[in-house]
Amino acid sequence: IKFGLSAPGFTVALTFITAATGERYVLVLDQNNGRVLGSTSFDFLDGLSHTYRIVRDPGAGVVRVFVDS
Repeated sequence: IKFGLSAPGFTVALTFITAATGERYVLVLDQNNGRVLGSTSFDFLDGLSHTYRIVRDPGAGVVRVFVDS
């Protein structure tokens, strides 16, 4: 599963994966070059509702991802 945002020269996506070990991760991907920018272990299939926010600060060149905050 993947969703994200796009702006001129910038496209980032969140991808939800389950590793072979069964551990679940949320990955932050740069859609322009396919690089993983960051990840966190997170059980997104725990039956609860979760919120995800992607916040871009172009002046600082920073992207922040918030889960359940």
